[in-house]
Amino acid sequence: MESRRPPTQLRQPPYLPENVIMLILLWLPLKTLMQFKCVCRSWNSLISSPVFVKLKYLRSPKGANIMLTIEYLHDPQHHIIRAVPCSVPSLLNSRLSAASVYSSFPIMDDYWVVGTCHGLVCLAGPIWDSEDSTDEFWVKIWNPVTRIASGRSPILPCNSFVSLELGFGYDYKNEAYKVVALITSLEAEKDSEKCQVKVYTMGDSGWRDKGSFPALPIAGRIRNKNDGIYITGTLNWLALRNFEGDNAWEDVTALDQVEIVSLDLGEETYKHFALPDGLDERPILTPVLGVLNEYLYLCHDYDTTNFVLWQMKEFGNARSWTLLLNVTNEHLQLDSFFLVSEVFPLVPMCMSENGDVVLILSAEDIAVIQYDFKDDRVERHAIPRGEVWIQPKDYTESLVLPL
Repeated sequence: MESRRPPTQLRQPPYLPENVIMLILLWLPLKTLMQFKCVCRSWNSLISSPVFVKLKYLRSPKGANIMLTIEYLHDPQHHIIRAVPCSVPSLLNSRLSAASVYSSFPIMDDYWVVGTCHGLVCLAGPIWDSEDSTDEFWVKIWNPVTRIASGRSPILPCNSFVSLELGFGYDYKNEAYKVVALITSLEAEKDSEKCQVKVYTMGDSGWRDKGSFPALPIAGRIRNKNDGIYITGTLNWLALRNFEGDNAWEDVTALDQVEIVSLDLGEETYKHFALPDGLDERPILTPVLGVLNEYLYLCHDYDTTNFVLWQMKEFGNARSWTLLLNVTNEHLQLDSFFLVSEVFPLVPMCMSENGDVVLILSAEDIAVIQYDFKDDRVERHAIPRGEVWIQPKDYTESLVLPL
């Protein structure tokens, strides 16, 4: 008589604790994570959680991506401008991937990229009236990875303004993203205290008055505005102190009039930093302030013959300014016709993690210049014809929601 076999037991699928799943998912690229959000509700909830978003951002490689504004001039009848996130390898190959362009944002009218923070990009634009003039502006926040953009902010009124400089960053004290506007009025040409400060905290119903700016912000260029540079919870502007007259660089007569004004976004208080001691002659072109490898930098021309780059090794300490690069335009293989340009100045785009190589954008000369510190070697990478690359911004991908 046959013995009966016990019924086959159904095997349970292997179980992984949520913290183990999180550790595995943290290794995946952001674009893959966006796809994995569709696997199930629990994964969607996990990947969207603030804890996961923060951990993933902290693990993201810094300096691996750049946010560019690109003007496409291939078809004169369809002039297209887009804010495009791109990787450093794509810059060196002079070819942006289809994914980058797909993740880009169309820039209509006079929108511009104010800045980036935690993977979010702040865009600003005007509201035109029937006479093609405006005294009103707005901002909105966009995440290129999630392709989600916030709605427009409340209107920022700028009555009778001479210049508008903005800044975008994160307030660690109150855990909020803020946009700061410096509105220089007509009266500010006679009284530097007439530069008004307004603050918009994401989610608020309006802009908040913050009194007067303690200096006169230098008016930005046509293509490269003097918008605030975000670093370690602060926004930083090039500005003029004890200055009467226009806030254009051409009117500066002495370098002791120029300083960096830093606004702490948490305390909403100001500090003042001096320019590098070695900068003893007024550059012909307006210096450029920015961030490379999480360090503040200042770059400028020297007598239209050299490109000079300084780095602040300890943020807030003016004595820590270090001369990083002083190289002739001839060595950078620049066309002599393009040596002086307020419209398209030379600006650093990014630096290798070990600091051995820096990429310099020469939009006027239509090239990305790769400079190797070790052997003083220069390599040029042509920008495709019919394209103009401007306003490079330090950018790190993230899953942070712009809400």
